[in-house]
Amino acid sequence: MTIDIMESNSPSRVQQYITTASATMGALALGSVIGFTTHCVAQLTAEDPPTSSSDLRITPTEASWFASSANLGAVVGGVIGGLAANHIGRRGTLLVVAPPFIVAWLMIALAYNFALLMAGRVLTGVCLGIVSSVAPPYIGEFASANIRGALGSSFQVMLTTGILYAFFLGAVVGNWRLQAFLCMLPPGYDLQTSSTSVIYVDFDSPLSR
Repeated sequence: MTIDIMESNSPSRVQQYITTASATMGALALGSVIGFTTHCVAQLTAEDPPTSSSDLRITPTEASWFASSANLGAVVGGVIGGLAANHIGRRGTLLVVAPPFIVAWLMIALAYNFALLMAGRVLTGVCLGIVSSVAPPYIGEFASANIRGALGSSFQVMLTTGILYAFFLGAVVGNWRLQAFLCMLPPGYDLQTSSTSVIYVDFDSPLSR
């Protein structure tokens, strides 16, 4: 019965591709969160003295907390994502989470002390938990059976691409603040594409109606 409902409500293949692209932008943003600390922690814990008031330094212990705190936020985000999906739908949840994602990266990029740095990192973790709990089932529910595997696997592909994106920025940019600003691009693009999909693809997950 459930399969019949899903198949009868399946949108066109083009609509499914557009909406999958929108949903997986969130996965790209998740990857940037995971990969961000690889290069940034080395800069934050550098032994050379700060050259300006904006050149923040933290201790190795603080760096450990900073790197791992996204996981704490993700635990909370997973719960929030499940509750939000039941109230505003999966598509609505993906739209709502993009602005906080951008704010979190701004907090990191503009941080002048460890507390603000941690707050931004935890918030990226919350957003990570929300997206990872909502996007995969969203894609799996609206995708037609003959392309469900391909569309579903795109989330993991974009996640690893996001990690590579963060690694690339860390190697090329060489400044953790600029890297944080550039990490705002995936959630910003996610917001833009999600808004576009709302305009051109007027459907939500068949099972969330």
